Amino acid sequence: MKEIRNIAIGVILGLLTAGIVFLSVSPPRGEPIQLTPRPSEAPIVISIQGEVMQPGVYSLPIGSRLQDAIEQAGGVTTNANQISLKLATLLKDGDAIIIPSKGMAESDIPETQSGIIERSNSSVFTEACININTATAEELETLPGIGPTRSAAIIDYRETNGPFYKLEDLMQVSGIGPSTFDALKEQIETDVYSGCK
Repeated sequence: MKEIRNIAIGVILGLLTAGIVFLSVSPPRGEPIQLTPRPSEAPIVISIQGEVMQPGVYSLPIGSRLQDAIEQAGGVTTNANQISLKLATLLKDGDAIIIPSKGMAESDIPETQSGIIERSNSSVFTEACININTATAEELETLPGIGPTRSAAIIDYRETNGPFYKLEDLMQVSGIGPSTFDALKEQIETDVYSGCK
């Protein structure tokens, strides 16, 4: 009885060994998989003008930021308004960037070249919050659509009539209508109200 059991175990082990050997030496079935390199993504092409050392059109990798475009253009000039730049802005193909100079109002930049200027959802301008009750003429002139004449009118109005209470009170100043107010309302505040995000 023991011998029969030993023979049966031997036969089973022999069959298992033969099966393993057969599987390891048999050729693989089906077509081999060939790995191909990932296709490289086409670069984005942007235009950068204004206060940079080498204005022009540049190709940049997808995922590039405003900082990368400025570096490609040789950096900014000494006249650049660096405080107003959002260097981490993600660029897209076809963006037209204008690096503003000190004292340049956003309204001075043509609509056709406003790729990442704060008139849409993306921006190279920060939204600095200006208190219209305490701001100097120079600070007011950083707001879109506000030049020396309008900043002087704002200061004259608040000196004559007292501080602004609501943001909309700014439209009582001569020369500031609804369209100008809409362009700057998210960048101003009073002592009580703020439109800044």
